[in-house]
Order: sequence, then C-alpha cells, then structure tokens
Amino acid sequence: MKRLGLLLGFALAIAAITAEAEVSTDQPGSILIFPKIASDQTQDTIIQVSNAAGVQIFARCFYINGALDEASGQPLWSVTNFQITLTHQQPAVWVASQGMPTQPPDRPKDLYPGPIPPVSVGFLGELRCVVVTDNEEPTSRNVLTGEATVIDRITHATRKYQGITVPGLPGNNGDNTLLLNDVEYSTCPRVLLFNHF
Repeated sequence: MKRLGLLLGFALAIAAITAEAEVSTDQPGSILIFPKIASDQTQDTIIQVSNAAGVQIFARCFYINGALDEASGQPLWSVTNFQITLTHQQPAVWVASQGMPTQPPDRPKDLYPGPIPPVSVGFLGELRCVVVTDNEEPTSRNVLTGEATVIDRITHATRKYQGITVPGLPGNNGDNTLLLNDVEYSTCPRVLLFNHF
C-alpha cells in the first residue's frame, strides 16, 4: 500500500505566504481538517465526512494524537491512517471511540465507506483527510466537507463545528508531498478570526 507521506507533509512548503487565504468551512475542498477530536472518560466526538460530488471519491485520513505522554510530558504525535470510499453525495458518520468496524449486515456494500479504526482512550488531537485517486495519489478535487460534534459524557452538552477545507488547485502532480502556498493547494491563512460567544 502506498503510504502518503502526507503524514504531515502539511508541514511542507509553506514558504512566504503572499496570497490571500482561501480555506473555508462552508465550501468543499481537497483537504479536510478537524482541529479537535477528543475521546476520553468525559468526552467523545461524532465525526461526519461528506462527499459533495456526484461521483464516487476516495479519501486518505490521518488521526494525529497530540495527547501528552504521562512519562515524558511531551505530545505523543502518534498517527493512525485509513482510507474511506464515498459514493455520490454520501456522508460517513462515526463515533471516534468506536470507529466503524466491518460492514453492517443491513447496509448495501456500495454504501459502506470501509473500516475506520477507533481512537485510543485519552485521544486528544485532530483528523485530516485528503482526496486521493483509487491508487492513493493526492488529487485536487474539491469534494470534501465535514462537521464534528464533541459530546460531554457527563452533562450530555454538545459543541459542534464545521471542518476546515483547503481547496486543491490545477497542476497537482499526485506525489506524496502536498504543496500549499498556492502551488497544489490554496494558501494557509496567517490569521484566523473567530466569533466567540
């Protein structure tokens, strides 16, 4: 299996940021980022990744665990990757602590996105998904959207947010290095503004 050195090939080529950022939470993109995925004794996360296109797509996803190691006090930065397949305009929904095991007997095979591993207990990190071809080569198809809901297991309070999408650009060469800064994907912003209530 060809592993995308995507891992954090995001740490890639972010040289001088000169162009205007085009990341979004309401438009489909080629890269989808969920900045907070949590699963421990007090909270869990429901994740939804959707295909906005009228054709089948593939995405390679990476859970990145930034929880602190008890021994060293340093972030673990452990990575778990998996692939999902979505038919036209299909969402895939799962709970981070449970993942999605084998195909449910009541679901048609073409609607099963594939096995999704559960995160480890005490996971605190993020999820990143990149649109790929069936040969796992990154491609600039702007088709992914998503949302996450963090649930408090004790109070049952919920917090929902939209995933951040990064548009792909023409000229993606399909190798294992993802070039941001308006080369293969749009520029990352230098500043993010949030409404806080």
